[in-house]
Amino acid sequence: MTEELEKCPFCGLRVETPCDEPPPMPCAQVDEWMLAARKTEHRVVVPLPRIVAVAVRYNGKTWSLPAPNRHHHVLRMIFAETGDGIRGPDLQGFLMDNGRFLNRKQAYLLAYRNGQLKPRRPDGYQGLELFSEDLW
Repeated sequence: MTEELEKCPFCGLRVETPCDEPPPMPCAQVDEWMLAARKTEHRVVVPLPRIVAVAVRYNGKTWSLPAPNRHHHVLRMIFAETGDGIRGPDLQGFLMDNGRFLNRKQAYLLAYRNGQLKPRRPDGYQGLELFSEDLW
């Protein structure tokens, strides 16, 4: 018995369940084995990157700490290292295991797709931005 695979509208791969919205990063990394899989239409299980750290982009630098830290720990680290704290806009997000920074919305999509989300409290935040409490 062969399973019917659908073509993902974003990466073109044949998959069991196509993406229903664009992922925060290309779902098909263009390298030789993915191209070969696309040509033969074999089912490909590509592990998605994992979120491994909280991060803050500030003043041209990305500051981060690994799980189970929170963003306020990073803010305290910035203050300890600069003696100045945050003066001006910052961008809070997360780092993937490949080192790439994601903002809170991108990180939520990734965490949802790879099963990293913990159940949220019914009376808590229900939006589409990721918080470290959603992960660890």
